[in-house]
Amino acid sequence: MWSRSRPSPCRRWKKSATQAGPGIPARWLGLVFAVILTSLTLVWGLFFRDERAAGETRPTQIPPLALPVATPQPVWQVCRPACAGVRWRYADLQGAALSGLTLSRADLSRTNLRGANLNGADLTGANLSSANLSGADLRGANLLEADLWGANLRSSQVDETTRLEDRWRLVWELVQPGAARRDLAGANLHGANLSGLDLSRLNLSGADLREANLFKANLAGADLSGASLRAAQLGEANLSGATLQAANLSGANLRKPI
Repeated sequence: MWSRSRPSPCRRWKKSATQAGPGIPARWLGLVFAVILTSLTLVWGLFFRDERAAGETRPTQIPPLALPVATPQPVWQVCRPACAGVRWRYADLQGAALSGLTLSRADLSRTNLRGANLNGADLTGANLSSANLSGADLRGANLLEADLWGANLRSSQVDETTRLEDRWRLVWELVQPGAARRDLAGANLHGANLSGLDLSRLNLSGADLREANLFKANLAGADLSGASLRAAQLGEANLSGATLQAANLSGANLRKPI
């Protein structure tokens, strides 16, 4: 027989179940919820990742606005109209429109100005040494005090409105196609570009031909007595029959250029 003070095993089991039963869901509920949430998150991520890999279209990127590329201006347009003192040495200005420009004291040495329009340009004191001015329009241009040492003036346009020193006007006249033959005794041709000219049988006695370019010039039978040819370029010049009595040839280059 069971004592009243000691409950039966059945009651003890029911009491334990009553006390423990409500505690099991409370203890594991948070863990179960976290597991379920994590599983759903993984499934969701895998689903959408596969969907993107299968052909999800990405937002179209708008290309940057293509601005038109500005065409670089010719050098003479940058400083127009006042280009005094510019340094355009060795520049290729063939056919350039330079009319009316102020180019005083500009460095245009060895510049290609072939066929350039220099009508009315101010070139006072400009350095035009060894420049190619063949075919250039120099009408109305001011070339006073300009350095035209070795410049090519063939076929350039010069008229009475062109302000040019006498020595350079003489050089210009000599190098023009079909130029009249003349007496050049005592003429100042210092630094003149006379390359390839026919100077045969001309009177050049006492002429100043220092540093003149006489490359391939025809000096056959010319009278060069007493002329100064110091540092002149005489490579391939024809000197057959020329009179060189008392001529100064110190430093003259008689060799063919390499």
